[in-house]
Amino acid sequence: AFTAGLAAPLVGAGLVAVGGGTAIAATGAFIATSGGAIFFGVAVGGYATRMIGYKVDRRIANIEEFEFKPLSPKAMPDSEKGSMSIVLGVGGWHIDEQKVDEELKEIWGCRFGDNFARGKEVYALKWESHIQAEFGNALSSMMKNKISEYAI
Repeated sequence: AFTAGLAAPLVGAGLVAVGGGTAIAATGAFIATSGGAIFFGVAVGGYATRMIGYKVDRRIANIEEFEFKPLSPKAMPDSEKGSMSIVLGVGGWHIDEQKVDEELKEIWGCRFGDNFARGKEVYALKWESHIQAEFGNALSSMMKNKISEYAI
């Protein structure tokens, strides 16, 4: 993939070839220089940055809850013994919306962190708990229905 700075000489050469002796050729000749490459890179990069910002904003505009919960002693804010090794647990559903923090601590802190992440900073991602609880309830109901079907 080309970046704008690498593509600038090619665009400039193309404009010179198409433009002949016109102003298009002069613009192409400028873009083919190092100053033109910087100008072209800033212009195209600025547009690309704006488009990326727009798309990210559109995608995350409705997120209401997003937080990293520290679960290990090294991950606590007052700890002076931080490390470069970080473990991040991301859950997919919760059974009870009122007990999300307890579920995160039990699954990612106790079960996973104590067994697989000794000596590392362990965090859990808490995001959109109400949606994850709805999914967890639906999954739980489906499993109960399937179990009762097979039990009969």
